[in-house]
Amino acid sequence: MFWVIVFSIIILGLLFVLAEILFVPGGILGILGILVILYGIYYGFSAGGQTKGFIVLGSTIALTLFFIIFSLRSKTWKKITLETDNKSKFNINSDIEISKGDEGVAVTRLNPMGKARFGDNYAEVSSLSGFIDEGSEIYVHKTEGSKIYVKIKK
Repeated sequence: MFWVIVFSIIILGLLFVLAEILFVPGGILGILGILVILYGIYYGFSAGGQTKGFIVLGSTIALTLFFIIFSLRSKTWKKITLETDNKSKFNINSDIEISKGDEGVAVTRLNPMGKARFGDNYAEVSSLSGFIDEGSEIYVHKTEGSKIYVKIKK
């Protein structure tokens, strides 16, 4: 029963540390996990004596190294990471002709990027004059490739 209690405490601590690394960054679970692991080692020495305590300490070190090596393997992370790529592009439409000086309206708040309407065409734009509220009249200050830079119309 001694071994079940000790290794349950230590595995609980390791799970807290793992949860800290993967899900809830900020330090609280990691510190709690380390404290639980240290308590498990302390319990091993106090309840089992020096021999069992050193067995618990050695096992804890080996188990921790196993968790570290297992988590650093690339195959482990491939199982939990998102594998899809976003290959979409914006403002790539050969029918839309937007050039310097064109006037339009901000459809969304530009802070500093957002959507604007130029006639019947909608485009993703960047503001050069700070934040621009929705519904404000704007004009195209310059274009660089597919990027459109606008300023508020005065």
